[in-house]
Amino acid sequence: MGTLQRAPSYETGGGTLRGSSISRAASRQALGTSLFLNAAPPSELQNAPVGKAAPASVPSVATVIFEVPRPPALVPCNEEEVRVTVGLIDLQPTYDYVTVPKRSLSAFLKAHVKNSSNFYILPGQTNIYSDNTFIGKSELGAVAPGEDLSCDLGAESGIEVVYRPMFKSKENASGQKATVSFKQVIDVRNTFQRPVRVMVVDQLPSSGEDKIKVSLIEPNIKNPEKYDRKKPIRMNKNHNIEWDLDLHAGETKEVVLRYNVEYPAVEELEVSVAEE
Repeated sequence: MGTLQRAPSYETGGGTLRGSSISRAASRQALGTSLFLNAAPPSELQNAPVGKAAPASVPSVATVIFEVPRPPALVPCNEEEVRVTVGLIDLQPTYDYVTVPKRSLSAFLKAHVKNSSNFYILPGQTNIYSDNTFIGKSELGAVAPGEDLSCDLGAESGIEVVYRPMFKSKENASGQKATVSFKQVIDVRNTFQRPVRVMVVDQLPSSGEDKIKVSLIEPNIKNPEKYDRKKPIRMNKNHNIEWDLDLHAGETKEVVLRYNVEYPAVEELEVSVAEE
């Protein structure tokens, strides 16, 4: 029996996408224009001038030196942790939505922003606010000045997603091979009174055996092995197809994933989902 597996995780160009426990009861008609980040605890900081340019990348940060342009903080001489405000950074993000309808029909709002300040943003737990409303906590990696970062802002109800039942048809076997065709249709509707961008993610199954061949029919992706985030339709290293949809207010768009699976005619095709 041949086995065709679908992996459990859905990885986009920016990292693995997982469901969020954060959701909002009502969708917003307008988005805030600023993203505020809390300062790090003082145990991770030392006060001193900054005189050198920041390196291009900071994979990990043990110690960061800040110049704090305000009166010194009064810190008691004991072992208790004291939180000191180092600075308030006002960054201007852009927003888009990500949906993986095979796992959830929700669309998750993400903010993307460049650290245009002179501060390193330290790794650790971050409090997330949207429209001055606390929506949860997240883990943030180290971000140097000039680097980009993304922040998950939870699920939104203003994007409606319909994941239609998969159409499956088996063609007559010719010789030693049999072919099964699969077609998946996804509808995405923008109910907001503003344009939005939505990234839709669905998976092209991969074969666990050499005797089974999976061929992508639709969409037509040139050089799928070369991932380019700027392409509106692309396939990443985990065989996830990514569509970038620009939707006007009230607009609905349809995406189609179609592929063929060829396998030995004398065997039955088994499609399974690999668990973590």
